[in-house]
Amino acid sequence: MLVALGAAVLAGWGLVALFPGTLPRHERLLWAANRVLGGLIHGHDYFQGARRAPCSSGSACSAPSPC
Repeated sequence: MLVALGAAVLAGWGLVALFPGTLPRHERLLWAANRVLGGLIHGHDYFQGARRAPCSSGSACSAPSPC
């Protein structure tokens, strides 16, 4: 089970590296581990990044605030 969790954290880290959004580089591994482990590491407020808001056209905006 620990091997599977470790593999999931590494896979999540790889995806966050490919699509980081506004998440700073130094928080990507910890963010991925936090998501895989169900938020056990830190709360949501610990991370500085923001989700991309959908635009009126249905595609994702490049800014963290709505378009």
